Amino acid sequence: DTFHQLEFVLLHDNEFTGTIPASLGRTTGLLFLFLQSNHLTGSIPATFLQLTSLWVLDLSHQRGDKYSGLTGPLLDFADFKALRRLDFNTNALDGTIPRGFLQDVNPETFEYIDLSSNVLTGTIPYILSDFPLGGLYLANNQIFGIDYGFCNDSSSDSGDIYIFNDMIQQYGCNAVLCPANTFGMDVRTIHETNGCTACPEGTEAAYYGATSCVTIETTTPTASPTTSVPPPTVSEKDILEKL
Repeated sequence: DTFHQLEFVLLHDNEFTGTIPASLGRTTGLLFLFLQSNHLTGSIPATFLQLTSLWVLDLSHQRGDKYSGLTGPLLDFADFKALRRLDFNTNALDGTIPRGFLQDVNPETFEYIDLSSNVLTGTIPYILSDFPLGGLYLANNQIFGIDYGFCNDSSSDSGDIYIFNDMIQQYGCNAVLCPANTFGMDVRTIHETNGCTACPEGTEAAYYGATSCVTIETTTPTASPTTSVPPPTVSEKDILEKL
């Protein structure tokens, strides 16, 4: 309760383990919270929804060879009007992206959202179309669709609207995420490439937003065992009768 005036917490690139303490959500004057590149686990505390003064929240890169990273659902951060950067990449967050995700954020001052390399499912909600396309990093999740309006509505007030429209007109929804069974670079470079590429024969990409394809595992059928039949027994009498 004595840390309401605290504005900066920089604890990134350490070896911290365990869960994020819920008490950190009481530092309501916090502007910058950097916890990336540790070994933190568990869910994002619900008390973080009290940190509405934040400009930057970075919890990325907690997952490693021996650590699962942050798990559980993605909070909506709906009342975060001042937020400029939100980075949760390389964790194990699951569930869908909330419909009201970042709904009060100002797209004119917002810089980027990085949710890549988690296990988020469902579709990309229409509300994210308000943000600059070049600041949406959603690749390598388990996304299976994109809201139709996302790729067909040019009414965004974003300062990046002209780039957004140009990329949507050129690539359609592929400018957001490459569809299943294709792969491509993320939106940082898609406008410099030919967009999405079909997976080579013998490989696949099950979800939207793959940056590579994986080999399709095939099983070789096992031959059924054969039973050898011994030759019939012929007696001396049988041989003499044939002669």
